Amino acid sequence: MPEQQIDHRSYAEQGIDQIPTIHDGYASREIREKNNLIKQLSEQLKELGARLKEKGAHTFDRIGELLQRSRSA
Repeated sequence: MPEQQIDHRSYAEQGIDQIPTIHDGYASREIREKNNLIKQLSEQLKELGARLKEKGAHTFDRIGELLQRSRSA
């Protein structure tokens, strides 16, 4: 089936009027997923920090100290 064959020519060379996508591969997708997860977690931590700050600066400071220790370990 010719429509299922791989053609290494550009879309323009094939006469296809589309913008081609870029194949990043499996590793790139995995990195993108991990970066999205890191971003979500960071946003959640900021939100949680803001809530805790409202409840009391002492609690917020203590959590900051604990987070700093975990980063150093």
